[in-house]
Amino acid sequence: MYLSCASVCYRGYAKDEVQAMLEHAPKAGFKVVDVHGPLTWSPPAIDALDAHALRKRIEDAGLKCAGIYTPGFGGANQEQIETHARAIAKATFLCAILGGEHVVSTGAVARQGKATKGQHDISSVITCVQRIVELLPPDNKIKIGLEPHYGNIIKQMEDYERIFSAIDHPLIGICVDTGHFHSAKVDTVGLIRKFSDKIYDVHLKDHIGAQSVSIGHGEVDLPAIFGALKEISYNSSITLELEVKDVENAPKYVEEAYDIMAKLIQ
Repeated sequence: MYLSCASVCYRGYAKDEVQAMLEHAPKAGFKVVDVHGPLTWSPPAIDALDAHALRKRIEDAGLKCAGIYTPGFGGANQEQIETHARAIAKATFLCAILGGEHVVSTGAVARQGKATKGQHDISSVITCVQRIVELLPPDNKIKIGLEPHYGNIIKQMEDYERIFSAIDHPLIGICVDTGHFHSAKVDTVGLIRKFSDKIYDVHLKDHIGAQSVSIGHGEVDLPAIFGALKEISYNSSITLELEVKDVENAPKYVEEAYDIMAKLIQ
């Protein structure tokens, strides 16, 4: 296991969250980062991304890139599903240029509500992922992690059961998000054990209810999470994510989080 810092930790703290991450994450002790946010989270952003220039920025800061956040899996209609599938497949190519190991996202639609024009099920995600697999070149080695979001189409353990019953591919797995699973009352430790060979990334958050708080100040049983990951011999990234209300304290919270995570990973 190794530690990474995601740019979302600095969202709202600075106009350019990636630049803030490059400036502050090394000071906290991080040597690896994940790029989230506007640079990569939409199909037009993926098309516009200069991965070679971004890699230089990251390496100039003395850092290595572990992965990027992509557009969502699925969509409200077939056109969106195809657009997202193509963008995510392209993102794996860009991630390889960056020297990363994984791309991650959640579902492209909420479970239900006005914004989604009704109720959606996991089938759009399955269709999208199947299309991504078709688009991947045979030599692709970048892993693809499906992350839960509270209220999203990907949220519960049963959603992953349906996805993996339809898709058995060595590059398709789970990004465990401890905060979103906590919000949805999912047994995170149980899920890690159940899908031990499918855990490709971990977004480490602490929460009080559905609200992200600084690491070590919430309700998430962090030692149990790390214990379960050690139990399954997990060997990939533990990526810090913060989405706190008091974003002005982001640099301090990242430093505090690194100290806690460095102890838990031992």
